[in-house]
Amino acid sequence: MTKIVPIDLPPGLYRNGTEYEAKGRWREGNMVRWHEGAMQPVNGNETVRSSWTVPGPGAPPSYSFRSMDSWTRTNGDSWAIVGNYEKVYIRQDSQSTWRDATPGVTPPADADTVDGSWTFASLGDVPFACLRADGGIYENVNTDYAGAFSAVSGAPTSCLGIFTSAEQFLFALGDGGDGRSVRWSDRADAGTWTAAATNQAG
Repeated sequence: MTKIVPIDLPPGLYRNGTEYEAKGRWREGNMVRWHEGAMQPVNGNETVRSSWTVPGPGAPPSYSFRSMDSWTRTNGDSWAIVGNYEKVYIRQDSQSTWRDATPGVTPPADADTVDGSWTFASLGDVPFACLRADGGIYENVNTDYAGAFSAVSGAPTSCLGIFTSAEQFLFALGDGGDGRSVRWSDRADAGTWTAAATNQAG
């Protein structure tokens, strides 16, 4: 007589150890998701938009945006920032116009490489940007961000990307071209990167 044995694997992929340690768990997957504890296909993907023309001042971008971030200022205003391989645009949620806030960087010769990707972050009211091809860290401290991003004095260079933590540290990845390097600024102070007894930079 055939006996049906239920297989009840917990949702999610587990790769924190060896295959033996992952027994009874899903270890590999591709194009799947879990819904109510059951694994399902994500039903593939499709192009939503092949290009995007930004309204407002400045020439419309000729390439799709590949980076985006948003944040809420201390006064409650919501802002968003987007970037393609050569431009950065910024906008308040209540506005209909995107403003060109591109810092003085040289875009990569090939727009279709990972070097044309931006990473964005924010500390309080200040947004930050880093273009992988350039590696510098830039900030926008202008009133209502009405102007271009400018270089953060004393910040690491040749970075691969940036991010901020909930504890208000700005992190720089790949400083000086070392892909394993991780540096961080003093807490809530993106202008201090040299570790000292009086700060929390590292």
